[in-house]
Amino acid sequence: MKKIIVPTDFSKTADNALEYALLFASHHGIEVIIHHAFETSYSHPSIPVKSYPMANDEVRTRLKELQLSIQSDPRFSSLLLQTHAMLGGFVDTLSELVKKTHADMVVMGTKGAGPVKGTLLGSNAVDVINHLSLPTLIIPKEAKFKPIDKIMFATDHHMMKKPDALIPLKEVAKMFHAEVTLVNVRDRHQKTTLVELHEHDRESTWLGEDIPHSSEAVLDDDVLHGLQTYIENHQELSMIAMVARQHNIVERMWNGGNTRRMAFYSTIPLLALHE
Repeated sequence: MKKIIVPTDFSKTADNALEYALLFASHHGIEVIIHHAFETSYSHPSIPVKSYPMANDEVRTRLKELQLSIQSDPRFSSLLLQTHAMLGGFVDTLSELVKKTHADMVVMGTKGAGPVKGTLLGSNAVDVINHLSLPTLIIPKEAKFKPIDKIMFATDHHMMKKPDALIPLKEVAKMFHAEVTLVNVRDRHQKTTLVELHEHDRESTWLGEDIPHSSEAVLDDDVLHGLQTYIENHQELSMIAMVARQHNIVERMWNGGNTRRMAFYSTIPLLALHE
């Protein structure tokens, strides 16, 4: 892992996610790229972007101040850091920046309402999970950085298309010498199929012998409730990882995917992976 992008709207929630990202990256030679998307209250196709100096200058000034503040902190004196202010929608500009910088991961907060007009960071966490194929580490407002030593990987044992989805999880586990627990929530009345057993073995194999890992089954009729109960009983967890699977539009409208629901209720950082 070489580069991570951290969106900001200058809110307290975004600041907290940024501090987490800085501490996450500081001891591992990872470059931090701070991203801010802004939109003006008035625009016209015939007017070039450079004709919006007030909003542009305000954002760039704030980003420069933020960069200087970080670089003056002894904890981050050797950290590679860059900032980008981009005119346009949040997800569109973030996607553009990912392609431009070849970033490996996005780290962002769950909610936010910045002081600069026209900025958003709230449901954008959900939008990033849904529209970007990059792994996304979501930092709840109350979460503080601590050494990552125990990671819960919530798995449904559905067939994964390829093991590449677990690469970011393996990288984080190796960086921090963390132990990974594969947790599967299943209906207490449902029998385990041979396909599920095979997929469990595949997931364990993909993690490899160099990643300490174990497996646990949770019996609960509701997946989210089962995961929440497990988390409550394992306060030592420092990160949760899930695969953000694509669901049909009706299911999304009804209750959303498990990864998106967890993003709003968890107090532990959530790593959303993509197949």
